[in-house]
Amino acid sequence: MKNADSATVRRDNAARVCLTAHRMKPISSIRPFSMSAIMAVLLVLVAPRPLLLGQDAGGGQSVFSHPYLGIDLDLPEGWEAQAAATGFLLAHPDFSGAIAVMAHEHDSQTALQAAARRGLREMGQVALQLRGTLAPFQENGQQGTFEGIAEGKQVQAHAVFLLSPYGGGVTVLIPLPNGIAPGPYIDLATTIAKGIRFQPRIDSDPLDPWKERLLNCRLTHLPNPDAAPDGDAQHPAGQRVVLDLCDDGRFHLTLPDDPEIIERWTGARAFPSHDSAKPGMLAGDWFLVRREGRARLRLDFPGGTRREFLLSLPNGSTYLDELRVFRSYADALRIEDLPVCN
Repeated sequence: MKNADSATVRRDNAARVCLTAHRMKPISSIRPFSMSAIMAVLLVLVAPRPLLLGQDAGGGQSVFSHPYLGIDLDLPEGWEAQAAATGFLLAHPDFSGAIAVMAHEHDSQTALQAAARRGLREMGQVALQLRGTLAPFQENGQQGTFEGIAEGKQVQAHAVFLLSPYGGGVTVLIPLPNGIAPGPYIDLATTIAKGIRFQPRIDSDPLDPWKERLLNCRLTHLPNPDAAPDGDAQHPAGQRVVLDLCDDGRFHLTLPDDPEIIERWTGARAFPSHDSAKPGMLAGDWFLVRREGRARLRLDFPGGTRREFLLSLPNGSTYLDELRVFRSYADALRIEDLPVCN
């Protein structure tokens, strides 16, 4: 990546470490969370017996802070947190899975409800739908149970969605075991959610989290992102748009031969200059730039063509303008999801 804004300030180390509790471990290289990574790992690894948190668990509490998300969390004794730019994971030695706390950008109960009813989906890996109805949670949230498929397995999860008075909020997500009463797990998720206190966010350069999210990353746009991710029949390879963003500042963009799609991604009705040996593949330089306090992705094509996209992350889903894309990295399980950065 090449930074076009010399005023960019490096991330304060406080955003990458656990600040106030001696039990917390500094995080050296944890990747910012994507929904597919969370679901694929968490939903298929569930302890047969959850750790139960009673009201007396507060005696050993410590406080975990994530200043860029504007969160303080009363962490029960024995639990540890791992932080990244877009959330954190909570783990305990007696709990073989983990609890995810992910940032979202919704600003109202109506928006939370609409997002929950759309379900939780990620390309080829996760498709969860709300089971039953949402229930209010305290004065600033909603909660509900989801079920569906993750990595080919039937899974369930419970989510608590919270709104921050300072904008946005977080989602607390816990996997539920099949064949075991979910009550203790739901109680655990709500206990964690009740321990979250929102604070004004520490101002940070809006480019910083996106540097972490996009470095050596493949972004895939599907023609119908809301279709169930049940194989290539739903998303033919010829209709996908694939954008690889490499750490040397170069990108590789693969497009179908469709004038409307080409214009949407390049700003031109026909392919800009490209390698004729690889039809449909474009290469150039990518930058992160700041416009009016918002992060944008800029693609510079050969010949002077340029395209910018507004970056956003509503409820953990990545968008370039109005185009939803799915992030994958070098540890992706499917070869078609691996970024090509040689």
